[in-house]
Amino acid sequence: MAFSGSQAPYLSPAVPFSGTIQGGLQDGLQITVNGTVLSSSGTRWRVRGVQHEAERKLGARGEEDTHAFPEGDAL
Repeated sequence: MAFSGSQAPYLSPAVPFSGTIQGGLQDGLQITVNGTVLSSSGTRWRVRGVQHEAERKLGARGEEDTHAFPEGDAL
């Protein structure tokens, strides 16, 4: 299924957030997450998704160093 671009972005959703990506995450598409980790909550954050009933995790460290981790712990 090709992404049609018709899905509106999620802007300022409630936390914790749960939502879907129409058509699923595919090659050439991007997820952008902006936020702040409160000092009282630690120093890390995690984005999780599900693909074919197997847990997949994405994570990032730092502002300029962004990576996709298809399996295992990102952080």
